Amino acid sequence: MVHRAVRGTALAHPLGALEDAGEMLVVSLMLATVFRWADARQPAAIPGRLAPVATAVPR
Repeated sequence: MVHRAVRGTALAHPLGALEDAGEMLVVSLMLATVFRWADARQPAAIPGRLAPVATAVPR
């Protein structure tokens, strides 16, 4: 809203960059939270809970 109010002035570009940086920061934090949440739900994250069923490389 502030970016729209200063449209056409010398503050338009710096405030636009600040707005974009804030949006990128928030989205990055949201994505990091989702990745941490997903990683914590993996059975491998709990040591000793489940044994591996198969190996990735055949013998």
